[in-house]
Amino acid sequence: MAFEKFTDFEGISIEEIDNEWWFDLSDQREVKLRTGERQWFKEKLTIPCQVPICCEDIRVVRDIHKFSDLSMVQDIQPKSFAPLESLRDELGKALTEKTAQDDPETLDDSDLELLAGDDYFVEDTHIEKKGQVKSAATVRTRLIASRGTLKSDFKEQVFPCPFDIIDCKIRYSSLEKTDDVAIILSSEGLIYSVAFDAKLNPVVLQWWELKKIDGVPCGICMLSSSSQFVITTDTTLKFYKFIDAYHFELVSNWHLMDTAISATAFLSSGDRKDHFMLFTALKRRKEVILCLTQWGSPDQERKEVHTLTLLDGEPISNIVSLDDSRCLAFTNTDIKLVSANQILSGELTFESFKRSMFGSRVTKCFDDPILLSRIRSFKEDLQDAVHCSVIATSNGALCCCLSEEDGPVTFLALTRVKGLDNAFLLDNSSTSDDCYTVTISAYGQLTDICLDLRNIDELDKDFKISSSQNIRSSKIISAGHQPAQSIAYVPRLQTQLDQQDRPCLLSQSTLSLISPKEPVQTCSVLYSTRSFKAVSTLNVIDCLDLPEKWQRQLFGDVSKGGFQHLILNETRTGKSSLLLIEWTADYSTHKLTELDDLLRDDLNCTIAVHFTDHNIVQVTSHVLSVDGFESNDWHSYQFNFSANGAVCDRERLIVWNSDSGNMLFIKDVNDTRFEMYHELKIPFKDSHSKITAVMFANDEHGLESIRVVSGETVYQVYWDDLDSLENAFKEVNEVQVHYGSTYGAESVLSDLNGGVYRWRTDDCMPAKLRLDKLNVESEFGFPWEIRFVSKSECVLFSPRRMYLLKLTDMSFVEISLGFHKKHATMIDARISGKLLFVLFSDGLEVLFRSSLTYTRLHLPVKNARIKHKKFLHLDRINRMLIVNWSRKTLESLKLENGRLMLLDSQCLEAFSTIIETIELKSNAGPINVLIAGSTDSGHWLLKLLQVVPLPGKLITRDASTHRFEGPIPENVQLVPVSESSFWISFDTHLQLFSLDHDTLSPMGVVEHSEEKFESLDARPDILVALKRNGDFKVKTRQNDGTWLSADILRNPSSSLKYHKTLVISRDLVVMVGECHDILAACAVMTFFTPLRDEVVYFNDIWFAERIKDVKYSHKNEELCVLLESGNVTFLGSQREYHKVSHVIGQRVRIGPAQGKIGQTGCWDIMPHQLVLSQT
Repeated sequence: MAFEKFTDFEGISIEEIDNEWWFDLSDQREVKLRTGERQWFKEKLTIPCQVPICCEDIRVVRDIHKFSDLSMVQDIQPKSFAPLESLRDELGKALTEKTAQDDPETLDDSDLELLAGDDYFVEDTHIEKKGQVKSAATVRTRLIASRGTLKSDFKEQVFPCPFDIIDCKIRYSSLEKTDDVAIILSSEGLIYSVAFDAKLNPVVLQWWELKKIDGVPCGICMLSSSSQFVITTDTTLKFYKFIDAYHFELVSNWHLMDTAISATAFLSSGDRKDHFMLFTALKRRKEVILCLTQWGSPDQERKEVHTLTLLDGEPISNIVSLDDSRCLAFTNTDIKLVSANQILSGELTFESFKRSMFGSRVTKCFDDPILLSRIRSFKEDLQDAVHCSVIATSNGALCCCLSEEDGPVTFLALTRVKGLDNAFLLDNSSTSDDCYTVTISAYGQLTDICLDLRNIDELDKDFKISSSQNIRSSKIISAGHQPAQSIAYVPRLQTQLDQQDRPCLLSQSTLSLISPKEPVQTCSVLYSTRSFKAVSTLNVIDCLDLPEKWQRQLFGDVSKGGFQHLILNETRTGKSSLLLIEWTADYSTHKLTELDDLLRDDLNCTIAVHFTDHNIVQVTSHVLSVDGFESNDWHSYQFNFSANGAVCDRERLIVWNSDSGNMLFIKDVNDTRFEMYHELKIPFKDSHSKITAVMFANDEHGLESIRVVSGETVYQVYWDDLDSLENAFKEVNEVQVHYGSTYGAESVLSDLNGGVYRWRTDDCMPAKLRLDKLNVESEFGFPWEIRFVSKSECVLFSPRRMYLLKLTDMSFVEISLGFHKKHATMIDARISGKLLFVLFSDGLEVLFRSSLTYTRLHLPVKNARIKHKKFLHLDRINRMLIVNWSRKTLESLKLENGRLMLLDSQCLEAFSTIIETIELKSNAGPINVLIAGSTDSGHWLLKLLQVVPLPGKLITRDASTHRFEGPIPENVQLVPVSESSFWISFDTHLQLFSLDHDTLSPMGVVEHSEEKFESLDARPDILVALKRNGDFKVKTRQNDGTWLSADILRNPSSSLKYHKTLVISRDLVVMVGECHDILAACAVMTFFTPLRDEVVYFNDIWFAERIKDVKYSHKNEELCVLLESGNVTFLGSQREYHKVSHVIGQRVRIGPAQGKIGQTGCWDIMPHQLVLSQT
């Protein structure tokens, strides 16, 4: 073995590993260090893959003491199904000689029948009381569970879990002041009961371990409002019930010998809350068995089982329950409508539907009576439908199935979305009757879509549904990435000051740009219009902030649901109008209304509109209008200058001209005597100065002041000093700033280079003010406009970029506005809660700020189901070249806007198969691409394809071909080393090629090896070729131009198997492999340095799962590692000595370490293990 002490992966400690060489170089074991510094790596960040498994509402009681009585860890004690006295009476003395600790985990069907007894029945409403809290507030949030993480949309934090989630269901409490609970099933066979604490952090309150004899865990079946659930494995059904708000116990257990469970589903209980039916499909040899299980209460251990055997039947892959008595059974070729009565009566004739209507996979999403009622209101022929189930198919179709009472079943097409995985139920109580909202999961992204129900049609075939059909609007909820096949680093544009490479995840269906440096705030466009082109400043009013008088005037006495905003618009002729935009509570739909008679028609060029308790204030370029909309209640004031800016706060108003410096200060705009009006002028320092920001402010002592930014200087005047006109304004800053904004006592300003400053009061001299520069990476060469979101957050924006600055921790998050606004610049922005109003040069957009994500950009790829695609980023033209090996096509994808262009692919017609593609990067001339593949004539080719960029198009041409005799080997590899040379390996051959005047020419002689080559990588002065037996060859170029070769032999006793080599530099090579030890399953990256005719090992980094791909960025000085789960780990390079002393991604299971079947307690969820809660 390579590591003598490596015996148990779960208990591995890197410090204990013996650094014995895994190479047979010599007897010397002392590590020989090459002169010079080593390159070491430190774990920076792991970005988890987040493909949603569950997305459902969950109720959380925000009481800090609710888990206080649950913190003590207690072992779960197994119990028998009946009292010992019952066993004696029923079975006699023979059975009583068994242990009294009979465990339901070990009982088969015959034991269940013998041990069934009348146990005490506990009502659902009683078992809740342990978790019921009367005084604390209750919030509703969405729980999003992926394979390795939990999160809620209530907070931005993602919680990595120390277990792999394969299913998650929500158990809804029947009481108001009680938490809902998530039941989680892990791939290791552990069941977890999870609730959220008062801070919205997930907490494990119970775990239960399935035994190995139970089989491979598959899923959870649950009726959400019931106190019971069923865990399914490939051979076992395990029935559980909740005994209080957070804890459950095993009721009964069915283990099926020589029989496989292929599908399981609860039938709807309908109005019969005390009657349950579980439909199960079994496969035993050539028989398919339909099984119906019935019982009457959660405590009923003995359950009625009815079976129907189909001889030589096709295995049932999925069951979609329709109502309380029927379900659809899917096979590969058929869809059967099966009823409970048919199984009870033994009837073998089933109604069938065309399987070709759907794709290869059909997923039951949920049932919804609201959708049923809305469809019936539009479809007269479906008035008799009583049940509605929503299903998703592998072709991306979202459909619904309507069934009548013992009558026909109808399938309707709702929409089709590329990459659709699943759909989740949303509350539609606040949406309009002609639409329906649902959450869909596609490519790792969760999106709320609003469907127009007026034009839905009956389903013919799911792939015929038009893409995005019936979708009225969409809103991103969570944006992650799906598992990828490979990774690549993409250079940033030369116009961007941040020149670090961007990691990109590549799969057959998607391309995702990752932002490991900082997360990105995703946004969805809720409303877009081009009618605001004459507006230069946004004036947005949240109607919740309106005084009560104006709320009644606009909306009446009845409080309206949803959200309303007033927006000031202006035409090019100067006519002003006030628009009311009303949103539903979920922002799915909106209504736009132009309000008449609120603004005076005789006043044009309105700058601002403000509402006081009694009046509407309209500020134009020359006149101030104050109108209470009552008789003789209007008055106006004529300015002595032309105004182009205004800001309001309660009854106070400031009006100014930014070019002249004239300002008007009004302490009470309702004052008709104009006695509280003061005109001042800012003392400009030079002719280029102008007013760039005016702010109301409060200092720490409650004193109210005005701050004005002009000519890179900040002036301040207190409201109480306005009566003293002489020298009223004072300079307060020692640095040059350009823009600013305030929120109460908080002030944030920006200089011309993008430096951000915070207003401070000098602790030693309270009367002196200063600006402290914030330690944020925000200096992009231009000043920031600033808008506060709250006291602790503000938005910074320039014409092209927008960021969110959190003042609590100085974190700086980019707000992604998408790539559809490439040719438009930002003029102004306003923020209201989750809504972002952005005025662009070509119109207005209202965006919804959703979650933070490390996935900056997500682009679907054409022919998503077709495998064998190669992605090459052509740096010079900033395009991703997609070579589809299967279809033999070339496509160009522009990352900045997602534009896809199909290129001329005639040059690929000579190939029957393609197995390798690379680019020879160059700084000038055509872009050279090498393609290797076979032909129909029995030989294989190496072809030089050139991509030539021309204005508005890309052309391709076949430049050169090199022919190889015989059939193509399976392991052809091409590795570029310069713009005119590359290495090729195939079978046992190794050859250097050159590109001379667009002609492919071999250089030197072909090298041969006794073993086939597994992996190849090279730089201009080094080549490393890994062989299939684990040996590898290292070739290094000497100063005289000759090559020195070294054959390194693998230790035959090592359990390591290397499959990939990565050459970072002449002095650093990485080998990627796996450990195939019996008790361990992990991956390793081994680092070594070539030294003359041998190599020197000096470092290794271990991983808890297999490595799919690894790339190095010289610009970022980091390694990007793609793991089998889809997680991405970044390792930063450093010159200081550093050893990663742990297994990256290692997780400690709670079950095996305890040796128990389960425990109750209170554990916090940490990335690597569950930790007993200290709260």
